[in-house]
Amino acid sequence: MKYLNEIIDTLSRNKIMYLIDEELSNHTSIKIGGKCKIFVNIKTEKELIYVVNYLQKIKAKFYILGNGTNTLASDNGFDGVVISTQKLNRYKVSFKNNNASIYVQCGMGLFNFGKLLRKMGFSGLEFAYGIPGSVGGAICMNAGAYNQSIGDFVEYVKVLKGGKVKKLSKSEMKFSYRNSIVQKSDIIVLGAKFNFKKGNSKDIENLQQQYFQKRLSSQPYSDLSFGSVFKRKENFEPISKLIDMLGLKGYSIGNAQISKKHAGFIINVGSATCQDCLLLIKYIQKKVYESYGFTPEPEVQFLGD
Repeated sequence: MKYLNEIIDTLSRNKIMYLIDEELSNHTSIKIGGKCKIFVNIKTEKELIYVVNYLQKIKAKFYILGNGTNTLASDNGFDGVVISTQKLNRYKVSFKNNNASIYVQCGMGLFNFGKLLRKMGFSGLEFAYGIPGSVGGAICMNAGAYNQSIGDFVEYVKVLKGGKVKKLSKSEMKFSYRNSIVQKSDIIVLGAKFNFKKGNSKDIENLQQQYFQKRLSSQPYSDLSFGSVFKRKENFEPISKLIDMLGLKGYSIGNAQISKKHAGFIINVGSATCQDCLLLIKYIQKKVYESYGFTPEPEVQFLGD
């Protein structure tokens, strides 16, 4: 990797935590992935801004990683810097009339975010309770379920763009189904301000548990996976239903298997590799195309060489 020693010296000099030749399988929910050259554990927004601007300046490869729940890492690893934002989980609350606003840093997990909202009596995001991932990742892909999305509740997103910190409004974020402007640019999400209505904590908890139980009963929640594999095609049946209709539940390549519980998930049933998963994704795409005339678009993000 170019500039390896220089990057290590810079991180050390600025007392920024890092690991060398770290296994990415330790940081992805499906437990797959080879080594990255440098794995950086960011502690503050200031550190994240500094590291990203520095790496962009020297044109070094890097990847921002949240909870690793929507990520498939290469067996060959990543010849660059992986920046973990998991420690960026601070928040700030404000109130106006019967409404509440909360700014949350990008690294906070959605599960913990849901618990925080329940404790404070902020209602609106109950549908997302139990969705794995981080706030930053959820904003990037406009995560959602049950015809609702996280972007619906955003006031603005704080981002790093072109070396400068900016606030992008909801309209500027261009939220759409499982998409935002972040996916088509070099924008880095630092955090976001959300608006919610005040509610009753017990009512919020009850609704959260209803959604959570739906997930537990219908999805392979206890299995190793990277979440939903494909985006839903507009004006079409869910891809999982098409896969199910094709009789592919339980189909395996190597140790990667289409979940028997929910056909929209690929699970690691042993020592699956990235290659196993990629071959299985391509096989599903081929079968869907042969029967329905289109190739489903992956929702999972790919990391590596």
